Amino acid sequence: MARRYLEVDVLKVAGILAVVLIHSLRDFWDSGHTSFEGWLGQMTRSGVPAFLAVSGFLYATEAPVGWATIRGRLRRIAIPYLVASLAAQLLRYAQGAELSVSGVLLDLLLCDSFGPYYYVFVILVLVAFTPLFARLPRAVMAALLVVMLAAQALVESGVMGWWLDLFWYIRNPMMWWAYFLTGWLLRLHYGAVTRWVRAQRRLLALASGALLLSCAVLLALEARGVAPHEVVQLTAWVGVWAILTLLFAATCDGAPGAPWLRWVSDSTYSIYLFHLFFLAPTRKLVPAAPGEVDALALLAPFAAGLAGSLLLVAVGQRLLGERSRTLLGA
Repeated sequence: MARRYLEVDVLKVAGILAVVLIHSLRDFWDSGHTSFEGWLGQMTRSGVPAFLAVSGFLYATEAPVGWATIRGRLRRIAIPYLVASLAAQLLRYAQGAELSVSGVLLDLLLCDSFGPYYYVFVILVLVAFTPLFARLPRAVMAALLVVMLAAQALVESGVMGWWLDLFWYIRNPMMWWAYFLTGWLLRLHYGAVTRWVRAQRRLLALASGALLLSCAVLLALEARGVAPHEVVQLTAWVGVWAILTLLFAATCDGAPGAPWLRWVSDSTYSIYLFHLFFLAPTRKLVPAAPGEVDALALLAPFAAGLAGSLLLVAVGQRLLGERSRTLLGA
């Protein structure tokens, strides 16, 4: 049986909580969007980065990666995604949208049946690159990580990326690959990393906590028009890394988590794919007044997205058995 890593389960569960919370907020282009929602959205941006870092960690190897392995990984990602995407297309049709064969096929290919499915596009591309990553020496992988971190900083600060529309901006390798490569290298050096983390755990927690607090303060200042936007954006990006560092340092090499934690961790891909089916209608049923913060309007869709998708997983596992993992992702 493969080893269970507490830090992996914690990062996945924290990541999916962040994702569902972000989608419970009004979109930033909504006229009723509040500065608090903007602040909270920035503070919870670590969801997709956590998933990508965990994927890099779990896929990391220096042995050759064969086509059978790649095919299996792509199938585990693609089949549940196609099930969810086709359900999303049917929902759009039921709501009166006009669909065309070419439009549906393009949405499926580019992972756009729901906007948040861009993550699937990113991880499928990264999986396709894993045979190459496995062949690269560790020094080359480290150099590639440095390059992608620099590119990520330029994109996050707004220096680069302005020439991309939102669709391609969120599918841009410069946005995401550094997280995956970090997880990959952490796994390859896991023994040395865990020894160092155990020795420096308190310092890491204090440093990452201080960075996170700085991020929260700067984001609040931006809402008041005090801090420059570019500085705040870059700090928010640093805040993402601070959250990942804090979670990893706190749980690195720990004992396996409770059964509920492992079950939710195993269900995170399903939650990601299906939570919007429950969250979106609840958000319409419990709207917040424009320009106002409403706890119920935030928590109701958040709870519905989590509870509905977890219920779907539980029912799927009961009725489908092992096929639930193939069709639903868990």
